[in-house]
Amino acid sequence: MNHDFTTLHLENMTRRFYNAGKEFSALNKMNIDIPRGEFITFLGPSGCGKSTALNCIAGLFPLSDGRIMLDNTRVDNLPPEKRGFGMVFQNYALFPHMTVKENVAFGLLMRKTPKSEIEKKVNVALSLVQLSDQGTKLPGQLSGGQQQRVAIARAIVIEPPLILMDEPLSNLDAKLRLEMRSEIRRIHYELKRTTIYVTHDQDEALSLADRIVVMEAGKVQQVAKPQTIYSAPATIGVAKFMGYRTILKADVLSIDGDKAVLSGKGLNITAKIMQPIKGKKALVAIRPEDFNIGKGENNIEANVEMMEYCGYNSQVTLKTDGGEIIHMRTPGVLQEKQKAQISISTERALAYPAEGV
Repeated sequence: MNHDFTTLHLENMTRRFYNAGKEFSALNKMNIDIPRGEFITFLGPSGCGKSTALNCIAGLFPLSDGRIMLDNTRVDNLPPEKRGFGMVFQNYALFPHMTVKENVAFGLLMRKTPKSEIEKKVNVALSLVQLSDQGTKLPGQLSGGQQQRVAIARAIVIEPPLILMDEPLSNLDAKLRLEMRSEIRRIHYELKRTTIYVTHDQDEALSLADRIVVMEAGKVQQVAKPQTIYSAPATIGVAKFMGYRTILKADVLSIDGDKAVLSGKGLNITAKIMQPIKGKKALVAIRPEDFNIGKGENNIEANVEMMEYCGYNSQVTLKTDGGEIIHMRTPGVLQEKQKAQISISTERALAYPAEGV
């Protein structure tokens, strides 16, 4: 396998399956180019096709259509072992009867690597994941975080052209997840290997990825840098998944350039247009932390239904006289069961077409 490929090409990658005589697409025409050395994340809710895409790249699922190319070399017609990709699973998949060193060395043994080389490569891999002093232990003697490090060492020791990670941190507690997130990023920078990482966790994707692929119902919805996915979601579906909890229905009064003047249920809002709005209806998506207490560009009066203390700030649920629910996160103090004046910047109120929603 060529370790010096320039770009991984996913061309019309499709995976169909049949259930009760009906055909379903778990993955529908995925087209992405991934340059060597990039850390890319497949992000989306359960059942969106992200793990299916990873398994197709790994060779664990055959493609129904499309192809996978490393530069000009087609690899989707190769079995998994011939592709030479490193894979880190959600459940670690370590051999419980083997020591840490034996687990890490397994892939090299399967490739009939000389023993002298195996020892050297295993030591380098364990050093990289900071487990040099744990080599003689069994997996059952390690913490969850240490076991995940062994799984990463086993994936990288074969010096793969591509590292695939499928929800690798989901079985760890919150503190360990944060620690391992930093470790995975550090290892990626040291190795400079292309990494594809599957997760449903927005924070993980934002903190790790060079680019994020947001998926829904087997289709790619947006491919962009984390900052763009966070602040400028391409569709209302991406906005909802990325934490834009307040979704307001509105009538379109006028459109001027990239701004729309909207009205609905006692609300009048000028919002930034994210997708062309051709009809008379629109949806406005707003993040909880983008609301401000007091008057501003777009003023809203609402009743404070609930305050949930979250430490530095509070999660506030408000309800307008027109029945719209607003979710706000603020360090400020509001009183439950009282009226509140809040506002939202035009740049942070995002408008999308309402058709088909």
